[in-house]
Amino acid sequence: MEDEGFRPNQVTFLAVLSACSHGGLVEEGMEFRKNGMEYGFSPKIEHYGCLVDLLGRAGLLEEAHNLIKSLPIQRMPLHGVHCFQLVESMETLNWENM
Repeated sequence: MEDEGFRPNQVTFLAVLSACSHGGLVEEGMEFRKNGMEYGFSPKIEHYGCLVDLLGRAGLLEEAHNLIKSLPIQRMPLHGVHCFQLVESMETLNWENM
């Protein structure tokens, strides 16, 4: 993309994170998250939602839960709540006995 003279924006990062999530590319998605910081982007709730989805689809629920607990975002819009409620419900389950 950059070779063609285009600079990625927040929508580009959202699309790539979503593609990584649906393609099972956990390492690439997490690495791409770091690259966003290099471009000066502050992740928004949509980016964190994709990361939670990425980790959840890969079965990395504890990592997803830890990410949610570390979010710098104080209030969540309604469209993002369902992902976070799903992972937050982990606290009521005993995963070691499953």
